[in-house]
Amino acid sequence: MTTNKKLQAWVEEWAQLCQPDKVYWCDGSEEENQRLLDEMVAAGSAVKLNDEKQPGSYYFQSDPSDVARVENRTYICTNTKEEAAAIEFDDDFIYHEIYSKMADRKIPFVHQLNYLDYSLPSGLW
Repeated sequence: MTTNKKLQAWVEEWAQLCQPDKVYWCDGSEEENQRLLDEMVAAGSAVKLNDEKQPGSYYFQSDPSDVARVENRTYICTNTKEEAAAIEFDDDFIYHEIYSKMADRKIPFVHQLNYLDYSLPSGLW
């Protein structure tokens, strides 16, 4: 737990407002990280990937009800092409798509709403 009094007060304020069953303070330790990863694997929220190809890597699949992110619109970021190759992800394909004309792209273009399209319902709400 933190010794920051302002943070403690802020968390307490929100806990009173939201009424959670409990408040958990992360300590950021490697043990905590591993325990959380193990829990996610056991629950089916994560899959541990091949340690020989990419040590310490996990795959997290979106819940179908989580509309903020879905696999078919997810881009995997790595620091190098070698890291991408190690997890069998060809990021050259993405770069080719970005620089291709819309008519030549293999990934279908989906019209995204502009600000005015999505702000109206929110404003009415």
